[in-house]
Amino acid sequence: MQLMLAFRTEVGSRQLVWAALADENEFALRGEYISGSCVKEVSDFVLSPDGKKAEGLIWEDTLDILNKVDPRVSEIVMEFLSSKA
Repeated sequence: MQLMLAFRTEVGSRQLVWAALADENEFALRGEYISGSCVKEVSDFVLSPDGKKAEGLIWEDTLDILNKVDPRVSEIVMEFLSSKA
């Protein structure tokens, strides 16, 4: 038996809205882990080499899925990421 924990859509959306509106400085929360409407410390796994590898795989899988929905996704992502560098 597997146990799954997740936020309901309503609760999860509150986290996104809070992160988007919580600070006037748009870069203050960039890359931070948000839970319960506050910044939390990330787990050791996230900081480990295995975590970095998982991050890359999840990102690539997400892009693959979104590109099947709309082929412009990769172009938009590349444009956005390269303009922020």
